[in-house]
Amino acid sequence: MQDKAIKTKEFPFTIGILAERTGVPKSTLRDWVEHYKLISPIGYTSGNRKYPLFDARSVRIVTVIKYLRDQSYGIPIIKKRLSKELLEKLEDEIADAESQPKRGR
Repeated sequence: MQDKAIKTKEFPFTIGILAERTGVPKSTLRDWVEHYKLISPIGYTSGNRKYPLFDARSVRIVTVIKYLRDQSYGIPIIKKRLSKELLEKLEDEIADAESQPKRGR
């Protein structure tokens, strides 16, 4: 299943939209951006108050981080191991898992 934001190419977008698209609360995303530096915004809005903006790569990174957190990995481990190669591998694994037919109950 492909993310709605990736499908529609509605970029850049705010943290609120990133939260809607990924199912991760805005407060958690803010922690991942500001405190843990797990996600890097692609830019900031103009004006007196600067808000971070995100793109398709941000959606993929958040999806991978969310998956790892759901698997009980801690933030320090995720941060230490987060690399381009790992992200690509995990994105492929998640896509493969999501493409498998659901088993009946």
